[in-house]
Amino acid sequence: MVDNARMQNDNFQDLLRRAKIVEKQLAYFGVVVRKCSFEDAIPSAERAGFTLVVSNEANKEAVLEWPAEPDFLFSLSFEDPAMISVVAESRGDIYGLSLVSHSAMTDVSVELKPSLRMDQLGKNALQFRDVLLSLSHFVERPAWASASFPEIQ
Repeated sequence: MVDNARMQNDNFQDLLRRAKIVEKQLAYFGVVVRKCSFEDAIPSAERAGFTLVVSNEANKEAVLEWPAEPDFLFSLSFEDPAMISVVAESRGDIYGLSLVSHSAMTDVSVELKPSLRMDQLGKNALQFRDVLLSLSHFVERPAWASASFPEIQ
């Protein structure tokens, strides 16, 4: 006989463990975008254990992954030096989430990809989103709502 309560608790514990990993990864990238140039960011990330997936030096953009726990692809954009961005796109069973931050904010926005229907999300995406939102630096507010835009004259 299957103990559904235990299975749900085990799943929650696994999602919490994975959420804490991505929390640490995003904290790392938060430091990188505040202290490093684009040229220094990739070697720093590689020393920290990330693997470069693709880089576009002309646009000052890079995509990295954490091979030991490949739940997310991390996209860094240094194109706008006033607002360097970090976007973590979920994969696998938590597919459909975008975790967005930029150099002018301390929180991480947890967003569902608007182009996806609910049935296209990974089987644990919504529960993972809830776990993330229970942690202190994750918010539902979209990242663009935290951005400061120049006033139009």
